[in-house]
Amino acid sequence: MASLGANAGAAGPRHRTAVGRYLSVSIAATVAHYLVFAALLRWSGPIAATALGAPAGAALSYRLNHAWTFGRRGGHARALPRFAITALAVALGNAALLAALAPRIGAWPAQIAATASVFLAGFLANRHWSFR
Repeated sequence: MASLGANAGAAGPRHRTAVGRYLSVSIAATVAHYLVFAALLRWSGPIAATALGAPAGAALSYRLNHAWTFGRRGGHARALPRFAITALAVALGNAALLAALAPRIGAWPAQIAATASVFLAGFLANRHWSFR
């Protein structure tokens, strides 16, 4: 039986592999983001904490997604600026949702909901633009 990576003719298995890898990378990046968020939340509001946590997660996300999820072996001249734009858009969406939800449900539930809400948009932008 052929491995998923070797099955270049089937978009379905490749897509499922990319989604699984992106989810794994996103979990690691979210942990990095949330560690900074948790550390700063005591001294700042949730928006400042997430704004400073997002770059920590984005840096890890870029490195792992570039090399593993989307299998880019080339340089960073094209992918890095595109990823930065995508990460900024996702971070702004995350911050906007956090700002809207935190007063109603609290900082942590709002952060978790915001993160989950922007996941698919980030995946699609990265798959079809950032790392293409």
